[in-house]
Amino acid sequence: MQKLIFSLLIALAWTPSVSAQQVVNKNINVAGVNRSYLVYLPVSFSSGENMPAMFFFHGGGGTANAALNYECDFRSLADSDRFIAVYPQAINSSSGSNSWDCLGDYHGGIDEVGFMSAMIDALAADYNIDTQRVYAGGYSLGGSIVYDFAAYLPDRVAVIAPVAANMWEWTLSDVNWSTSVACVHLVGTNDFYAPYNGNAYSISSNAQNAHFVGLNGAQGSPTTESFGGNITRYTWDAGDGCHGHQHIVRQGGGHDAPSGYPQGVQWIWDFASQYNLDGLIACAAGPSAYCEAGSNSNGAGALISWSGTSSISANDLVLQVVSASINQPGIFYYGPNQVQIPFGDGFRCVGGATKRLPVLFSDGFGDASYSVDLNSSSLPTGSIAVGETWNFQFWYRDPAGALSTFNLSDALSVPFSL
Repeated sequence: MQKLIFSLLIALAWTPSVSAQQVVNKNINVAGVNRSYLVYLPVSFSSGENMPAMFFFHGGGGTANAALNYECDFRSLADSDRFIAVYPQAINSSSGSNSWDCLGDYHGGIDEVGFMSAMIDALAADYNIDTQRVYAGGYSLGGSIVYDFAAYLPDRVAVIAPVAANMWEWTLSDVNWSTSVACVHLVGTNDFYAPYNGNAYSISSNAQNAHFVGLNGAQGSPTTESFGGNITRYTWDAGDGCHGHQHIVRQGGGHDAPSGYPQGVQWIWDFASQYNLDGLIACAAGPSAYCEAGSNSNGAGALISWSGTSSISANDLVLQVVSASINQPGIFYYGPNQVQIPFGDGFRCVGGATKRLPVLFSDGFGDASYSVDLNSSSLPTGSIAVGETWNFQFWYRDPAGALSTFNLSDALSVPFSL
């Protein structure tokens, strides 16, 4: 029995080839124009993880390398929270050297929206990114361009994070805004380049907040948190549409990049990582079953379920299985991908870099349960974070099975929320 379990765990632990953490220089042709971007792959990267992608666009006249090293360095977070960080490079435009060419009154003909869309496609092909969880932040003029993505690519970009930038008047007026896009906005009240109260070219921060709160159907009144350094965070919680809005303001602050805030980089990721294209992950739906259970010696097959919630803060998720074989060992295991492959007397329904939970025994009815400590660093993947989705399945011994001595339940997809 122990040898069989050991052999199964070896099979479940198989992953695609893994590379060391690295920064990769990438090039892509967009409408006949050669464009470039940097990709940071987190430590022990594996395409089997299906990671989110966090883009960050450098300030006007800057470089992708400067964005990576100075403006908004996501590398340590990418390692710990498992995502790919992407730093695009601007080219010369009507806005200046190495500057983003926003659509609208002063557009110079460079297809930045096409560049963004092409990068998403390339990252999906090269690194298997989760295209439901693409986020775009930017500093200064790089913050201005991400409003274009909210306006013109709301079906591809789940969250924008403009920093030291307010929306251009024409971006607001030229677009028939109808699709919700979550936004987290960082700005200082004394920012000369992004005037807090707006000017002839850009709308005010208050008008921008009202726009995204209305577009997203967020709650009308924000919650308020005060931080050191005259920084206040306003959060309009999600309404029925599962999209919220967040505004972080520094009284007396200037033209500061995320790195100029005490936790600016962390704040951006904390907000963005809660979302996919449908809104807050697990806002509208909790865990859901999928795949098939193979018939076993106890009847039609073992079914997986849960009690508690998928809330990280509540930390009360209990995995349950019923009608497995009676008084036999088994394990819950989990991974990032959904598959359906014949295995034993059932189907293996979880793929990618799978990890196992402790061995346990079913009772006299074939039932078993396991309480998952979501905050425990001793979990095989480390503590589970808000915004992650994991797929769970139960493998169990079934000596009286039809063809094999083991079987599997159906599977459970669990999106984890705050």
